[in-house]
Amino acid sequence: LVTIDEKIGKNKNIEKLIGCPVLHHKIFSQIQPASKFYDKNGTNKLLYATFGTRAQEMKKIKELGLDKLYIHTDGWGKEGYDNNHPYILPPCEEAGGWEGMKALADTCRNLNYIFALHDQYRDYYYTSPGFDMEKAVTRIDGTHPYCSIWDGGEHTFLCASQALDCVQKTYAELEEHGIDVQGAYLDVFSVMNGDECFHPDHKITREESIKHRAECFDYLNEKGMIMSSEEPAMQLLNHIALVHHGPYTLRPQVNGAAVGIPVPLGSLVFHDCIMIPWDWWNNWGIPKGENGNLHCALNAGMPYFHPYVEKDM
Repeated sequence: LVTIDEKIGKNKNIEKLIGCPVLHHKIFSQIQPASKFYDKNGTNKLLYATFGTRAQEMKKIKELGLDKLYIHTDGWGKEGYDNNHPYILPPCEEAGGWEGMKALADTCRNLNYIFALHDQYRDYYYTSPGFDMEKAVTRIDGTHPYCSIWDGGEHTFLCASQALDCVQKTYAELEEHGIDVQGAYLDVFSVMNGDECFHPDHKITREESIKHRAECFDYLNEKGMIMSSEEPAMQLLNHIALVHHGPYTLRPQVNGAAVGIPVPLGSLVFHDCIMIPWDWWNNWGIPKGENGNLHCALNAGMPYFHPYVEKDM
């Protein structure tokens, strides 16, 4: 068990999370035809805001009196949210490209806000530059997993043994362009089971898969970035400082009723180890009809901050 204080001892920047609300925003979205979310009769491509617009909004938020803020940035890559992982550079050109993203990151630093990126190194999109099926998770019969649920459409899974190289490539390039990344959210790593792989060149067990994911977190943590992921599952709790959410069990899980009486058992055990934000109404893990902000207080957690209407998130 590694406490927040011990994590701060290795990375002083984690201390900035204390007393800090979380803001989620999106830059660009593009839903591919194969995705579950594709709407044949609707809008599947949307620029929510440019990097420059977001920079001005952060300045306004500061002027209104919010001293501290952790900013989780979705959809910053070339093709938008959940597209082309694990390599999604350059930054969205419609939103301002390298120059615009640098300006937003620098603005956040000057405001004493934490600029963090949503990123992914498990979903391996067929459209990703340099896609190579030889790097994918390989089943014992030689086949590969397949999924097309998310915005980017068709993909398999990247073998975790290959993930660190991809992480290093992305963040070296961001650094070369002067992008001041203060935090990174490596999506699904902390919530999904390890991926066993039978490829003869990178055969790994599920346990080894988890260790490879930990290497990705540790690599960026050593660079001073605040590490986060999806949910506080035990296998990677010691390698991250923040999660996306820590939901109660509902039926159904989205907009459903609580299974039993929600009590903060997880927080009672792990409160001193991990920071958990809580959303407001009827979101993932918040029982239908109950106020997520009250559950935030009950769990002594972090609040989400919602300055946008949904279409501008």
